[in-house]
Amino acid sequence: MSASDDGSIRQWIRDGEPVGEPWRIDGAGVSSIAVCPDQTMVVSGSGDGRLRLWNVKGSSMVGNAWEGNSAPVRCLDWSPNAREIASGSQDGTIRRWNPNTGR
Repeated sequence: MSASDDGSIRQWIRDGEPVGEPWRIDGAGVSSIAVCPDQTMVVSGSGDGRLRLWNVKGSSMVGNAWEGNSAPVRCLDWSPNAREIASGSQDGTIRRWNPNTGR
């Protein structure tokens, strides 16, 4: 997986070939991504301070963007049991998120 300032996320196979079309976010570059431990979901953080949850198999965003940061999201990680996501923002906060609710 890769993220880009052009607002795209892309899947790759090991030999460097892209898989399908990139996933797109309107109006914000993607500054960080993290893949769920079971590799079924990806969370992305953007320059607009929002997080977005993606279904890997369906290559689609799940629900609406999550709000709570006032600056770009710089780092993300899933808990080992995938019940929480941690985000670090340029606004100086670290937040815990429930991937089922986006809160």
